[in-house]
Amino acid sequence: MDYSQYKAGCLQKLKDFLTSEKKRPVLFIGSGLSQRYLQIPDWKGLLDALCHSPVKMPKPLEYYLQSTGNDYPKVADKLEQRYFHYFWKHKKEYPGYLFSETENKDIFLKYSISKIIEKHNAQLNSDSLWNNPEIKALKKVNPQMILTTNYDLLLEKIFPKYDSYIGQDSIKSNLNDFKIMKIHGSVTDPKSIVIDTADYKKFATRQVYMVAKLLTYFVEYPIIFIGYSVSDNNIKDILSSVKKIMTPTKNMSIPKLNNIFFVEWNDKKNPTPDSISSEKIIDLGNGNGIKVNYLYLDEFENLFTAISQNSIDINVLKTVNRTIDNIIKSSSITNLEVDVASIDYLKDPQMFLSLLQNPDMMLSLSTLKSANQLASEFPFTPTELAKKTHYPNWQLLYQDIDAISKKYSVDIRETNNKFHASISGGINRYSKVALNLLLDHHNDKSLAKYFVKSKQ
Repeated sequence: MDYSQYKAGCLQKLKDFLTSEKKRPVLFIGSGLSQRYLQIPDWKGLLDALCHSPVKMPKPLEYYLQSTGNDYPKVADKLEQRYFHYFWKHKKEYPGYLFSETENKDIFLKYSISKIIEKHNAQLNSDSLWNNPEIKALKKVNPQMILTTNYDLLLEKIFPKYDSYIGQDSIKSNLNDFKIMKIHGSVTDPKSIVIDTADYKKFATRQVYMVAKLLTYFVEYPIIFIGYSVSDNNIKDILSSVKKIMTPTKNMSIPKLNNIFFVEWNDKKNPTPDSISSEKIIDLGNGNGIKVNYLYLDEFENLFTAISQNSIDINVLKTVNRTIDNIIKSSSITNLEVDVASIDYLKDPQMFLSLLQNPDMMLSLSTLKSANQLASEFPFTPTELAKKTHYPNWQLLYQDIDAISKKYSVDIRETNNKFHASISGGINRYSKVALNLLLDHHNDKSLAKYFVKSKQ
């Protein structure tokens, strides 16, 4: 077996696992991806850049690595003090907010990190990036969620329909899918960047909670690590937290997480497949370890093609998630502000699929909102609507609404739709669209435009 056969075999194994699980993958993205596509330096490279600009450190990076025992956060601590003094000496050259008494002194180092990365972010507008076959393949992947320790904006550009949450917000946010969770911060908010010893201590405390909150994903979904080294401390810390939560397995000193796939970059040409294990033991320290599936790849286009799945539009799926979340959180059925007929679609997979593929029908399902939202979008009571549309009373108003419903084969008053919403307690409200519909009806104008189905 040669390397090409090995690669095809391990990718097929991953694809078969996704197919059998019938779940979207969760992507855990590390700095390797940003290095690959934006040439952003890894952590060591970032520290090296900071040793030269804008502050010129008295010793090379190797000196600080040796003096701290290769402890990168401690090296950042040493840089931090020098940056603090340098920025105050050159105060006129930098934004005034950096010098506020409410800012921590680490803001100067973090600001400098954001500026280094922003230079590389300029490549996000380059044709060469978006014409890259790997990026094209990655854009077709629809992961359940994306977690990253990267600071840059590459993932937001590749997955524009995913909501991005930064640092503490990523942990506090509701566990809805189709998110980018930037657990180590972002260049858009330099204060959020996790880089020094104090940052990592805070993160370690939050991380246990984060893993517990994400346990469903770590246990039930395929997790794919890309852009990390097997020796990466971030990965070790997270997998250590996962292992603590796992149920102990008898007769197995090193448990395996069958749903976790670790992808590592092949830096050798045509390696001997027999020397590549299908599993990897991640050393967690103190004699502990955990096994994961392992892929050693020299290109990622075929990887991204293997994990891509046909998908309904992500925005539609996000609407479904919010709706179902509101159904679950509803205190009682009387407070459930949704057309019950729409919920029936959830009972039949084929009917539900047709619902997801029809944006007009999605409107009915997506009207689960707070009373304030409904009052804003549907401001008129029947009496108010009758007055604004020149009916003497709401009974005559309803006669015309029912006649329009019959003509266009809709049921305006009995369902939640763009014209009408029923709030708990039997209160009916009407929208500005309904107002315009009835005014046009009064003026003998065509109403067909109100009932044209949205194009797919």
